[in-house]
Amino acid sequence: LRTEPYRFGDFSVLYRGSVEGTLGKPLIAKIAAEPSMNSWLENEARVLKQIATAGAADPLFGIRSFLPQLLETFLITAEGGKRLRVNVLTTVEGHLSITEILSAFPNGLDPRDAAWIARRVFGQVLAASILGVVHGAIVPDHVLIHPVTHEPIHAGWTHAVKEDAQLTHILPRFADWYPPEVMKKKPVGQATDLYMAGKTVLHLFGGDVRRNTLPSHVPATLARIILRCVESSPTRRPDGRQALDEFTRVIRAEWGKAYRELIIPKRSA
Repeated sequence: LRTEPYRFGDFSVLYRGSVEGTLGKPLIAKIAAEPSMNSWLENEARVLKQIATAGAADPLFGIRSFLPQLLETFLITAEGGKRLRVNVLTTVEGHLSITEILSAFPNGLDPRDAAWIARRVFGQVLAASILGVVHGAIVPDHVLIHPVTHEPIHAGWTHAVKEDAQLTHILPRFADWYPPEVMKKKPVGQATDLYMAGKTVLHLFGGDVRRNTLPSHVPATLARIILRCVESSPTRRPDGRQALDEFTRVIRAEWGKAYRELIIPKRSA
């Protein structure tokens, strides 16, 4: 592992490294920031362990390439005798979070690029459903996209809860992403994840997340689908598969199915 932190997560400090004997396959070691945060990493490990033994016929097998692979989870003794949980995960080079992508396009993304990226956001809702959990934090920091291959990595599983449970942690920087049922401490479900995905997609298209409005250049047929996802009542939202299918039909009718490499502008020195 490298001695300098790679980045800071919601509950952990992340370090980059590689696996010996596998041609330097990259990995991430997530170390709990404090002992009180061990349980969040234990939760992530529980969720990700499901895909390790999935056979080819298991729906879990179909999504495993889109999730971090858990290599190990263990406790270490840190300075002062603190016992900290460590999750060691595989990673893939070249992926960027939606937050990083949007920061590279201060004038907004081309709608055709926002459209294919948005499909990956809705995919995270379905991945959580296959895992049997509510992701609970489908926000721009937790959807990673490869600009060339278009493959996603769905991150942020420390937040996941069982269906009909309550979310016990809210990310203040994404307060506008949480639906009313979370704020009212009501049970959550797939509709909760869809709401957060809808907010992320609205954000991708340059919309106002607080007011739930979209720019005039977003086709009305597309805007209707996105805004249905962020209805205040969970019963008025579509299910995840329906939203993805409708969204796909509309964007292909609008812009076709042509491949588009996302060219990330180089930052000036």
